[in-house]
Amino acid sequence: MSLFFSFLFLASLFWYLLSVFFKRNDIADIAWGSNAVFLALLAWGVSGVSLFSPQGIALLLILFWGMRLSFHITSRILKKDEDPRYAKYRKEWGALFPLKSYLFIFLGQTLLIALITITPWYILSYGQYFSWNIIAVLGVGIWVLGFSFESIADNQLKNFLHNPKNKGKLMTEGLWKYSRHPNYFGESVMWWGLFLVTISFPYGWIALVSPVIITFFLLKVTGIPLAEKSLSSHPDFSGYKKKTSIFIPLPPRK
Repeated sequence: MSLFFSFLFLASLFWYLLSVFFKRNDIADIAWGSNAVFLALLAWGVSGVSLFSPQGIALLLILFWGMRLSFHITSRILKKDEDPRYAKYRKEWGALFPLKSYLFIFLGQTLLIALITITPWYILSYGQYFSWNIIAVLGVGIWVLGFSFESIADNQLKNFLHNPKNKGKLMTEGLWKYSRHPNYFGESVMWWGLFLVTISFPYGWIALVSPVIITFFLLKVTGIPLAEKSLSSHPDFSGYKKKTSIFIPLPPRK
């Protein structure tokens, strides 16, 4: 456990110092997926399970999610100035910005991802109880569905924004035709799938923490609320909002 908390402190300090060096606090977005990867690898190193074992497969699902997300966000950040959200904090917090930045953005986020990744820690800690069953297989299938949904949605949005013909337009095509935030929907689905993988373990309900927290934050805190706010000034958003589901993909309303 001391190793776990040491990692949390060092990881938050590393990303914070990196943000100071580059003068970009949106590096915290890269840290989100990266810390999940590092925590999963740490759990694997402590447990020593084979990556070819059933619980090792569950670990790989976490790694795929974290690495894809980190790469996607990194490629996006490199092409832009600092995210307006963080630039706003820099202005509002004034002289207290360095302290608040570390405590609320980097350390706070590291603690949150540690809580969310309780699922892989639980999988590896109770690996001896793991056996493939219909619910576990269903969980992996749901994870694959969520991963595909998030990856396709992110790629569709990336291609749309990179097309000069779409400058000033609102993304309403592909998966974005059925949900205003299909990438967030996919991310939530992945964590619910991982929960199903662990539900057959002793006290498997503990892993419910992961999907509940991440879904709550996506719906009510950092995900959809901030995205909706940034889109609200677009002239086409009102019409798009009226006919398109906010989260769960549904046929467009007439």
